[in-house]
Amino acid sequence: MNHPYHLINGRVATDPSVFRARPGQRIWLRIINAGARSAAFRVGLTGHPMTLTHTDGFPIVPVRTDTVLLGMGERYDAIVTAGDGVFGLVAEPEGKRGRALAVLSTSPSADPAAARHAPALSGSVATADRLAAADSVTLPARRPDVELTARLTGPMMRYDWAINGERYPDITPLRVTRGQSVRLRFVNDSSMWHLMHLTCTVTPSAWSDPTECRVPARTRSTSCPARAST
Repeated sequence: MNHPYHLINGRVATDPSVFRARPGQRIWLRIINAGARSAAFRVGLTGHPMTLTHTDGFPIVPVRTDTVLLGMGERYDAIVTAGDGVFGLVAEPEGKRGRALAVLSTSPSADPAAARHAPALSGSVATADRLAAADSVTLPARRPDVELTARLTGPMMRYDWAINGERYPDITPLRVTRGQSVRLRFVNDSSMWHLMHLTCTVTPSAWSDPTECRVPARTRSTSCPARAST
């Protein structure tokens, strides 16, 4: 599904939000993929490397990158050092047309409109498999008592999704016992991105395979973006 517009802070790319700073200032960016539909975004500030510091509110071992890939509902915090001029904060949807745009301006004499023609994103891409939790939030190592798999299937055009071959509400619960250590593996056999999560809990999660979300104690997150099977 393609959308006519992608927005940053409610503004379209032809009329973007403008953030102002001074050259050399360190800027804290909180990047949230608030889209409710199936769009993952690659996000970067043109001409600026960024250092990722948090994901979903939890601290991570800092990672330096040019861009970051966000699934639906994911949140990243990043630090950048502002250059001199105007720059595009660009969000490009994976596998879809268009892009979202905001502008960082550090020069009073520069025209923010120049950033509307920011080039396509390039360079390194940070994904969740590159992240590791900071020591302050790392869960203790423990062999899982139970291993469970949630396999997502369904046709893209009909939006008829199933987990382990069953459709809600006619499902068989994945049963665990309080106090057990559980390894939950999400497998996306559909052709679309999906956000997989456990409601009202916090899970250590990271995905290291294009079609799977695995559950080592790497990052602490409320969600796990499972990419489409290829």
